[in-house]
Amino acid sequence: MAENEDESFQTQDICGDDTVLIFAPDHPFAREAQLTPEGIALEPWIQHESASYLSNAADSWAQSNAVRLWNHAVVNNPEAYKRIVMEGGSVGVFSLAGIRSELALDSLRWASLPGVVPAARFAFAWRKDHTLTPLQQAFIDMAAGMDLQNN
Repeated sequence: MAENEDESFQTQDICGDDTVLIFAPDHPFAREAQLTPEGIALEPWIQHESASYLSNAADSWAQSNAVRLWNHAVVNNPEAYKRIVMEGGSVGVFSLAGIRSELALDSLRWASLPGVVPAARFAFAWRKDHTLTPLQQAFIDMAAGMDLQNN
């Protein structure tokens, strides 16, 4: 069980996804061949709200790579988050599947996080005292079969 999981909930992993560094197409990182944790940490970061998975992923990545992030702003809306990064001057982390349309429009760029990278996963959670309906179970089974990387 992960450190943030509540024991009163049942969880089922459905699929993994890459947590990646995102930046504007005209950001200097778009021309960098090799990024380093130290170089990334010097940039102003847009951070997700503290309760979000992506905020924890960014903090875990920074801790694992012994760097401190320069948090410029905290945003609790994924679309607003992407829009701020698109405007340039800052970087952040996001789910690769979550930026698919921005990549197609060339309004965002991404790079793999260098160094030690935390694993990303999507999971469904429900109270242990709740029995799933057949429709809910069918939805979980369908979602578990999705490949977010290639859809």
